[in-house]
Amino acid sequence: MFSEPAGGSDVAGLRTRAEKNGDDWIINGQKIWTSGAHYSDYGILLTRTDPTVAKHKGLTMFFLDMKSPGVEVRPIKQASGQSDFNEVYFTDVVIPDRSGSAPSMTAGNVSLTTLMNERMSIGAGVSTGFPELFEFCNSLMLEMVRRSTTAASVPNWRIGR
Repeated sequence: MFSEPAGGSDVAGLRTRAEKNGDDWIINGQKIWTSGAHYSDYGILLTRTDPTVAKHKGLTMFFLDMKSPGVEVRPIKQASGQSDFNEVYFTDVVIPDRSGSAPSMTAGNVSLTTLMNERMSIGAGVSTGFPELFEFCNSLMLEMVRRSTTAASVPNWRIGR
């Protein structure tokens, strides 16, 4: 989830915050134009974790359980009557910090690459690769659960600092 109200095309100007609180991250903010959020069990969430550095730095990307307390999804009604996009609100959402980060990939680079691929696919009129991405994420989660002894030991991921 990238876009925010009043953010326009400046993804790095985002306002959704993730603040460290002990072993958890507390998320507050709002995203808009989120495709399929009302169907999703999980989402990738880009947040600001350090407001003291340049805006393209200080970003962290989290893998979020969309059923977490404090996550509210509001479908946006389109002129066609469909609701393919959503507003998503985060109010004191807790994401446990169990797995650390991937220091070789910054959240800014990951989000930029993701957006570039999405825009190129849409502009070229080809598939966005969502089915393949979903299958990959599903396989990854099933493998993690298979290796875990309890659901609580499945890590929450975050990329960048």
